[in-house]
Amino acid sequence: MFSRILNVTNIGGSNGFVIYGGQADNDNEESVLVMGSATGIGDINKDGLSDLIFGGGPSYSSSNCYVLFGANVTSSAISVQEIGTAAAGFSFRGPSVCTSFLQVNLESANMAGLRDINGDKIDDLAIGNGNGAYLIFGSKDPFPTSITENNLDGVFGFTVNAGYSTVSTSGIGDINADGLDDFAIGISSTQDDENVLRESIVIFGSKNPFGSTFNTNKINGKNGFTLNGAGYSLSSAGDVNGDGIDDMLIGTGYSDQNFCSIYLIFGQKGGFNDVLNLSYLTAQEGYTLLLPSTAKQSGCVVSGAGDINGDGFKDIIAALDDSLYGTNAYVYYGNNRTISAPINLSHLNEAEGFVFVSSDTETAFSIASAGDVNNDGYSDIIIGSQNAETNNFGNAYVIYGSKYQFPNVINSTWIDGYNGFIISGSYESPGQFSTNQVGMSVSGLGDFNGDGIDDITVTSGTTPEDPGQLWVIYGQRMTGEITEGGVN
Repeated sequence: MFSRILNVTNIGGSNGFVIYGGQADNDNEESVLVMGSATGIGDINKDGLSDLIFGGGPSYSSSNCYVLFGANVTSSAISVQEIGTAAAGFSFRGPSVCTSFLQVNLESANMAGLRDINGDKIDDLAIGNGNGAYLIFGSKDPFPTSITENNLDGVFGFTVNAGYSTVSTSGIGDINADGLDDFAIGISSTQDDENVLRESIVIFGSKNPFGSTFNTNKINGKNGFTLNGAGYSLSSAGDVNGDGIDDMLIGTGYSDQNFCSIYLIFGQKGGFNDVLNLSYLTAQEGYTLLLPSTAKQSGCVVSGAGDINGDGFKDIIAALDDSLYGTNAYVYYGNNRTISAPINLSHLNEAEGFVFVSSDTETAFSIASAGDVNNDGYSDIIIGSQNAETNNFGNAYVIYGSKYQFPNVINSTWIDGYNGFIISGSYESPGQFSTNQVGMSVSGLGDFNGDGIDDITVTSGTTPEDPGQLWVIYGQRMTGEITEGGVN
């Protein structure tokens, strides 16, 4: 069972491990930064353990993706240079990959586990690039230790050519209920500091070959569809409305409006029209949720939250991308009501959801489902706060799911070790690097080490003086029973 506060300096061995960047030891190695971005990707090598992808590279302008296969790692620390040796994992090298750490609050948005899009019963992987995405099919066969776009020949994987800058990539579950998982990419029409985001493109999974290149201008409603109006942040939502079909979330980007919009799109059998205009959603197609926006450069960041309140409906977590002013994280409970008017997430009552607030300057810099990290049967969430007022080194907050009603407003002092815990940074850490900006990126991993409990990952920030770190934290069983009146 986790204590209320877990300092990252105490992670290592039985409770997890750290991956750190560093300088090359010899002429055959390269210096590697861990660039503050990581996410779980399912089990792409079909060994029964969940895997991890993160961004890294020799410099800010030259980056790679690193995949680490799930394993019961008992050492306290490993270096990035060790990945890609033997059966540990592999690197993916290509132009403009895993560089989304340059965008505020989208550290892991351009790397995504897709589940199974080609029908071979193995999870697949997407990596966004500057013009679309790279898709790598999962396989039982050994992966090369280094992969490039030249390997994507239609059999090993394929390239998605979108024609515009890709700002987000996500698996979205099986949104058309055909038995194959689907994925989406968000694209923009410009590449300046205030991207004018135009649309999201959904590509349906298929047992038929995709070929080595899939051009999104061939989308026709049968192989996917286009959503006009947003694509800044994408996520699978799971089945929010209880109809047995996966739904998806889309967050809008920079806006001059007082609200940032989030669109929940219902999955449906029988396919979609080739274009869905988000400005004219019907109650049968989905609905809109609103977040109050404090700045022109605020976008909505979204994630599925699992079923955090145990009512059988999947829930949603959302936040503003606003590192200048800080922000709250909002949890909205799934339901089967018919909703025709936009929902203001800042006005939720206790039956509808809750808001997480803290005094940290950058609360909810990253948000994610944590899976069931305490093994109590309820989905948990994790919220990253890269600059924490209490310690100035960042925190990540884990809130456990529960069948008992949550308070309408939750803050960090409410977390007591029984209803969640806090992952805290500090100045000293293994490897002699600071743990500044812990919470830069957070993600659930699934069961990485094979103990039957879901695990999580948290990263720190990266500077020229500090190559950055990534922590894998193993889940731990709850030793008490949560009751409405407290803990037995």
